[in-house]
Amino acid sequence: LTTMFHYPSAGYIGALAEKLLEQLNISPNIRISRNSVKAVTLSQGIFSVVLSDGSVSETPHLVWGIDLANLMSAAACGAQRHSNHKLKKTTASFCFLTVDRAKINVDFSSLFIPDPLRLIYRVSNLSDAGNTGESIARLVVECSPHFIPADGLSNISMAERVVDELLKFGVVSDPGAIRVHGVSVIPNIMPVPNKVDHEISWESHN
Repeated sequence: LTTMFHYPSAGYIGALAEKLLEQLNISPNIRISRNSVKAVTLSQGIFSVVLSDGSVSETPHLVWGIDLANLMSAAACGAQRHSNHKLKKTTASFCFLTVDRAKINVDFSSLFIPDPLRLIYRVSNLSDAGNTGESIARLVVECSPHFIPADGLSNISMAERVVDELLKFGVVSDPGAIRVHGVSVIPNIMPVPNKVDHEISWESHN
């Protein structure tokens, strides 16, 4: 079994989103609206989507990327527990770094650290994966969500701990070679697999 991973040649995953947005903005077949969905109805195979500004879009195909509870509420259908249910989700935390490539001790595109005592869960070397040939490596560090308390681990503390763990793992030996560009904590973004969510998802689908 061979699994192929594709990375933007620009060396950062955001390049993909930038290119997609560029194509969406110039496409004559796509309209982008930032209004929320108020109602969804289906009649004779055609979906009517009513937005908060009162406008209506009609389409024979509907793709829904938000919680099922939002769709159940907008469509005014399904059992009560469907429309009231919120999927169980966890926080995603990222640290964005650049490192002098010559100071990296391990050649890698992705490193996984399945250790509950460590903050770092995964490190992605986007420059290496994209084969950019840059003198620096752009690293994205994903942090284990159980380390983020309800009131949030400060960005400074998170960045300091990430750097410390990279040094302890032996990925980098020189702390001066590491530059932290930012930390991003996104609450309730990743679904957590569980029996109730699975059952309700299928019931809602049916």
